[in-house]
Amino acid sequence: ALVANKPKATADKVTRKDILKQLAIEEGQTYISSFDRPNLSLSVLPGRKRIQQIQDFILTQKNNSGIIYCLSRKATESVSESLRKAGFKAECYHAGRDAATRSRVQEAFIKDDIQKELMQAKLDRMKQYAEADICRRRILLSYFNEDVEQDCGNCDVCKNPRSKFNATVLAQKALSAIARTKEKVAMGALIDVLRGSRNQNTLKHQYDKLPTFGVGRDVRGEEWADYISQFLNSGIIDIAYDEAHVLKLNAASWQVLKGERQVEIAKFISLNERKAREEELVPKEKPKQQIIKDALFERLRQLRKSLADSLNIAPYLIFTDATLSEMAQTRPISEAQMKAVSGIGSEKFRRFGDVFMKEIITFAKENTATGTRVAKGFTYVQTYELYKDGLGIDEIAEQRQLNPTTIVSHL
Repeated sequence: ALVANKPKATADKVTRKDILKQLAIEEGQTYISSFDRPNLSLSVLPGRKRIQQIQDFILTQKNNSGIIYCLSRKATESVSESLRKAGFKAECYHAGRDAATRSRVQEAFIKDDIQKELMQAKLDRMKQYAEADICRRRILLSYFNEDVEQDCGNCDVCKNPRSKFNATVLAQKALSAIARTKEKVAMGALIDVLRGSRNQNTLKHQYDKLPTFGVGRDVRGEEWADYISQFLNSGIIDIAYDEAHVLKLNAASWQVLKGERQVEIAKFISLNERKAREEELVPKEKPKQQIIKDALFERLRQLRKSLADSLNIAPYLIFTDATLSEMAQTRPISEAQMKAVSGIGSEKFRRFGDVFMKEIITFAKENTATGTRVAKGFTYVQTYELYKDGLGIDEIAEQRQLNPTTIVSHL
């Protein structure tokens, strides 16, 4: 019998090396396939009003489920609690929870018919990724040491590209400095060498004697930091996380050094200009009517699901999403109003009209404040319900703070 041990993982070069070491098979053969997932669209937004941004995004994913990754256990618990208070089904999952709870949460998630490809990677380069100005898919593939020269065209950077320039000469200067320092410097020290900084570290290692010392003094330090980050993200430089983050050369690096490969990167943008652009991306608060519509749509969708389950039929056979959306927009509370909604005829109204109108009326009661109107004609319904409770016209007028003549017109 042939027994094959084939551990599998989504891992970068450092992690792959560590896996082999932990398994005591450091000379073992590794087989690497592509990490590219063209069906995934990648975007980064400024971290302002985070919970509101998360809620807004979830509302665009009706009937879907997903995972929100957080940087700490505390953040995991805080985010899930905030989402639950906002009416979403959310649970936190981290190593600090007991095994039974983790198992329950995982089972609940799986039962929600989740079949997605989820990326789990180290977060060491999160800041670089968030601030990147090149194709985000190329950044991810570069992290896993996969060389891709073409942009994906499907991430926020590709859809809104910054102007680029040919940075081959700059890249050659940086790569040459890495080579001449024998791949033993991290980004900060590399910038010092390129700009010719005679500090204690460069003098100690005699980097000031190198031919590349000071070849990039015409470029500001913050610009070099931006450009080197882009070189990293584009895959022409590697970073050794297990060696104090020193920079390393790879096959693509030598192609650039030999003039066999051109390098294009985005032009440098100052911090102030970047912040101004981020401000433009901060989501604007939704109008009150839109908030009401979204909340009512979800109520109606839950009602539809409950009815469908009880009748053992598909939800769309009751009302389609388009019909529910229009219902949430117009908020009908009478037969005439309900039948004016697209997709609701006499038969649909006979079977389901009353129960949906009652739900809309209940929602209106919960959300109508002085000076607001959630549903057209709701004020008549309020008057009529008081009348059915046995109150006289004057009593209704006093309770509703309206003129008795208005109450008569309502009735």
